[in-house]
Amino acid sequence: MDELQKAGWDLEKTIPAMVNSGGQKRAADELGVTQASISNWLKKQGYTQIIRYVKSEKVKAQ
Repeated sequence: MDELQKAGWDLEKTIPAMVNSGGQKRAADELGVTQASISNWLKKQGYTQIIRYVKSEKVKAQ
């Protein structure tokens, strides 16, 4: 992660946005780091994972 910061990445904006849009694995792949690195960085920054269930409208079969 230090290498990404040295390269000019704004990790505070980049990582949470990438994880929220595509998950930790995808963010890690795109940034060239491990999923564990992403997870550890998020935890060190005070982020926690929240899973929400939302009732969706039923779609009628046609």
